[in-house]
Amino acid sequence: MRVIDQNGENLGVLSKAEALAKAREVGLDLVLVSPDIDPPVAKIIDWSKFKYEQTKKAKNAKGHQVKNKEWWFKPNIADNDMENKLKRVIEFVSKGNTAKLTIKSTRRVPREQMYATMERLREMMKDKVEEISEVRKEGYNLVINVKKKS
Repeated sequence: MRVIDQNGENLGVLSKAEALAKAREVGLDLVLVSPDIDPPVAKIIDWSKFKYEQTKKAKNAKGHQVKNKEWWFKPNIADNDMENKLKRVIEFVSKGNTAKLTIKSTRRVPREQMYATMERLREMMKDKVEEISEVRKEGYNLVINVKKKS
């Protein structure tokens, strides 16, 4: 197997016993990196440190993802209630996240009233956020996605 030491230097092709002996000399582990190629590649590293760095990288990558949150509005919502919800939506979106705004249908409300509520919603936030998608129907509900204005 081809062996790479802890400093990244190629030690050449060694037998498994010789590679394990080299790893024990420096007090580290012998890890098979590429078993599919000929000859297989093994690396002398500290396994616990390697695993720690891998989980740390995965955690950091996860932390930078954009979040999406759904906000529900009823078709007959009052203006002041809509303003209060929109303040929270704008605060959430200003952090770089996206929001999905949904007008929930109760099926007792005429469709025209739902569209009128959506237009009121779009009018109240037109200067503060940017629409990602057009108004669309999802089942009985009306939906729009928004993000921070660029």
